[in-house]
Amino acid sequence: MGIAVVSRFAFSDEVECGDVRVLLETFEPKPLPLGTVHASRHHVPPRVRAKIDFLAQELDMDPEFGR
Repeated sequence: MGIAVVSRFAFSDEVECGDVRVLLETFEPKPLPLGTVHASRHHVPPRVRAKIDFLAQELDMDPEFGR
């Protein structure tokens, strides 16, 4: 039991079923940009590019994540 500041999209299922409650909703922090860090801009390994593309697609489809 406790209070934490976390991304709402990470716990949307728990909020929906009532396991987690949103407190102080009017004091939510402003959204922060999301980025990726990898070793080289010039050569991105296919597995890294695939993971980045997958995450971008999933987050675009999630209405809780928003833009």
